[in-house]
Amino acid sequence: MLQLRTYSRLARLFSTEAVPKATKKARSAKPPREYKIPSDLVEYFASINQQNLLEQFSPKMLRKKHKFPDSYYIASPEAAKLIADYVSKPAASAKVILESNPGPGLLSEHLARSSATKIHLFESDDNFEKKLQDTYSGQGKRIRIQRGDLVNMWRIGFQDREDNGTRLQELLAGVPSKSWSSKPMRFFAAVGSLNFFKYLIYSIVRQSDIFTHGRFEMFLVVPPPLYIHLTCNAQAGYIMYRANTILFQIMFEYEYLTKIPKKCFLPWQYDHKPEKLKKLTRFYSIDADYLYLVKITPRADIYDLCPLEFMQALLYFVKQNCVSRKHRVIPTLEKWAPGCGPRLIIGTDNPCGVKPLHRNGDHEIPQYSTQCTTMSNKDLYPSMNIFTEFGDLTPSQILTLFTQFRQWPEFKESPFLASLENSLLKMETSEQEATIEGLDLHEEDFVGSEGNTKSSSKRNS
Repeated sequence: MLQLRTYSRLARLFSTEAVPKATKKARSAKPPREYKIPSDLVEYFASINQQNLLEQFSPKMLRKKHKFPDSYYIASPEAAKLIADYVSKPAASAKVILESNPGPGLLSEHLARSSATKIHLFESDDNFEKKLQDTYSGQGKRIRIQRGDLVNMWRIGFQDREDNGTRLQELLAGVPSKSWSSKPMRFFAAVGSLNFFKYLIYSIVRQSDIFTHGRFEMFLVVPPPLYIHLTCNAQAGYIMYRANTILFQIMFEYEYLTKIPKKCFLPWQYDHKPEKLKKLTRFYSIDADYLYLVKITPRADIYDLCPLEFMQALLYFVKQNCVSRKHRVIPTLEKWAPGCGPRLIIGTDNPCGVKPLHRNGDHEIPQYSTQCTTMSNKDLYPSMNIFTEFGDLTPSQILTLFTQFRQWPEFKESPFLASLENSLLKMETSEQEATIEGLDLHEEDFVGSEGNTKSSSKRNS
């Protein structure tokens, strides 16, 4: 019996006849998935007679609420008009305007009627892009529609660095390039991601990506906790006042413009539960039903205050020393420049202060946020002593401290530079890995990050 089976297999092996293949059972095609829009969202747009506007959005996009979306769409004609009044005026300063994720084009409609000579619309949704192409088909020379999402430039930039790609360069190909000292172009986006601002900081440090085209006045719609995090001072506590806060205020001018009901933007956010965010409840409760319209602009003199070749050293200096605000200034710097203590103590007799910028008019600055000021690398901390901590210093005073440090004769031989070289690649990689995970603006972003554990944050707040 065994021999018969063996002969049968050999016969099939050497046979010239075609052996019929087993046919696979055809799979039935799955019906397209249907997404249900939350009932409270439908009821709200019905109450304001904007059902037609809501129908332009994909149900998949609206099927659930978010903690903080990476980006928002304007979903209110009134909000679009209010934003346009800020973005397109004064007309002399709004010649080139970039808009990210215009969606149904509510703001784009106002920009198209402005005196801007060139408008760039960057849309990532297929349906919205096609609608915009159809709407502005006869204005191709003035209004350029590009497939892409400027809010997620940090993702594109990371991919380009991974494979030496040119995705971001191609995305921004139509944007004119200007010198850093030229009048800035204008840019609008509704942003819910802290990663976007971290990306802007790193782009300033390298003068790369979007900032190779010059400076931009960025009109941004952001959640209140995010703006407070970027613009607060040490009085808010170290849970909010972090290294990114200091770097942002050193590199950017910022101005609070107004607040807009968050129901005017899609997708909606869900309400945060205080019991899950005990340490951040006081921040999340500020203007919880609104989003802020703010303006940020890279400082025109940033590379005068800190030359480009020292930017990475400044980044490392701030991040390394602000892991804990309890770090004492003189003992820390003594490790890198032994004997520097007396110079720091004696050299604080003639501090050069900073001056406030911008007038907020009738709008009060949000709680815990600070008034933007000029920046100086000669803003000495008064009465420096052995007990002075980094948490006592303002961003301008930390920039001044770094400027003093890099001008000392022993800086070139300092262990700081060796530590910088060893840590720079690792620090950049960790930032990118944190970014790829898609961090939201929640408690874990502040507690336990930047090398701090939850216990140390509690101790230092």
